[in-house]
Amino acid sequence: MVRDTQDEEENETSRQRERIRRSTVRRGHALANQANFRVSMLSGPNIVNGRLRLPRTTVCLHCNAWKWPAESKNACCLKGAVQLPPLKPAPPRLLQLYEAAEFRRQIRAYNQVFAFTSIGASCSNRSAFRDVNQDESVAGQHGVYTYRIQGAMGHYLGSLLPRIDRFTNEPVPPKFAQIYIVDPEMQQRAERRRGIFADLES
Repeated sequence: MVRDTQDEEENETSRQRERIRRSTVRRGHALANQANFRVSMLSGPNIVNGRLRLPRTTVCLHCNAWKWPAESKNACCLKGAVQLPPLKPAPPRLLQLYEAAEFRRQIRAYNQVFAFTSIGASCSNRSAFRDVNQDESVAGQHGVYTYRIQGAMGHYLGSLLPRIDRFTNEPVPPKFAQIYIVDPEMQQRAERRRGIFADLES
């Protein structure tokens, strides 16, 4: 009885989505083509190779800040009223890391060494929704790692104490924030951090 009710509700939801999809197709709604999107469908003066080309930025005459054309002239330095001291040069060791190809190639792994939380997302398995997708056209390129999440997203902050393995009844080696809190000796902490990403240069 309960299963029949659930099936009927799912069928009604599916029919409702199909009615909405058909009406958006009839009206030429922009979302109507989402399921069968092709780059060739994009057109317009700001579209180049299937990507939206943003308007040129303007440069503030007083502080050299880059701003979008519609941004207020007061948004950065109040037309020269606020003057920040120039940035000090980076310490040589940080500059050396920044310029090292290996460090930049592994930057995400280095960043994870100091992670205190992890991110998670719930995926929708309903046929009306796509699974969590990653935009493959931007994956693996330079710049910020880009992904798309459909569903709930949250951050997981683990326990401050290592969990006990249910098969061996032994404590699991510390991870994430536990590395900085549990290991009493500084050398043990350093070795634990080094062991997590052993393939990174020290």
